[in-house]
This record gives sequence, structure tokens and C-alpha cells, in this order.
Amino acid sequence: MRIQAGRRGRRRGIVALADMAALLQGAGRESGLLRRGMLRFRYLLAAALALPAAAGYAQPQPLAMQDKAGVSYACGGIGDEGREALLALRPQANIELLLVSEKRGSYLAGVNLRLARAGSGAEGAHIQAEGPICLIQAPPGTYRIDATYEGVTRSRNVTASTGRPKPAVFAFPDSSDLEPETAGARAAR
Repeated sequence: MRIQAGRRGRRRGIVALADMAALLQGAGRESGLLRRGMLRFRYLLAAALALPAAAGYAQPQPLAMQDKAGVSYACGGIGDEGREALLALRPQANIELLLVSEKRGSYLAGVNLRLARAGSGAEGAHIQAEGPICLIQAPPGTYRIDATYEGVTRSRNVTASTGRPKPAVFAFPDSSDLEPETAGARAAR
């Protein structure tokens, strides 16, 4: 904010709040201009402080395990806060999934997961992965995991046991690597 102040000459520059408050104690035309300038500054300051909350940048909610079909899970890992939240939940998990692209190793979100006991024929749990890392707490045993991303399905058997989970990596082709007919058919869905 540029203002003009002082009786011995003109001083132009950025004035701190304390300087503005001291100048407001003056009288006359300069004082009225400064008061309006200070009022505008207060409105701008209030708007600047309110914008992050209005834009959804409020404090992130803590991540918690969700229950579905007899298993607990948490998916995320987007950004530093998301990875830190999952790191705190890692001791609760006995299966860890990492979802990436094949060529670049880019993290993927929006992967559909199906988790069922291997050989059981049961439908199992269906999970929409909201981030590239999924932590799952399941009863001990071997599970068949089907992961589907942009029409491509990858399957793997994973063993849930006690102790630290071993990551199971599911890699999918990059969108640019898929055939044009496949990409067009997928866009039509």
C-alpha cells in the first residue's frame, strides 16, 4: 500500500501497521485518507486470512481405518500430510498396496480393488483407492487382490500375516501406452 505522510516532505513506501496506527492520530484531510486506506487494508487482510479456509485448505482430518466386508482399510498418500497419516496407521495393517504406472512409476489414485480369500469364490470387499497407498487389516490368510485402473486389471495373491506388511506393487500402463480403440471405448463409458 502506498501512502503519503509527513509534514516535512513526502515519504512514499510501504508502511507497517504500527506506523499506520500512529498516523491515524493526525487530523485533517490526510487523516481521512489514511483511515480509508487503513479500512481497506483491514478488509483485504480479513479476506486474505479467510481465503484458505474457504478454499478447503482447513486442517486435514485425521485418516482412520474404514470397515468393509470383514476387513479394515485406509487408502491415501497424496501429499506429505497424507503419507504421514498413513505412516501412523501402518502398524495396524497386515497388507500394504502400492499403485503406480509402469513406465514412470507415477502414483495412481482411483484404482478399484477387490479383496477376497484366495480359492473361496466369495465376492469379498470392493474398495475405491483414493490414493496410491492402501493399508489393509484382514484376518490372517491368503487373499486374491484384483486391481482395475482404466479398464486394465492386475491380479495377485497376497498373504496377510502378523508383523510388518510387505508392500505389493500393482503397476498399470500409462494412458498414452494404451491402444486408441481401448482409450476411446473407455472414454465412452
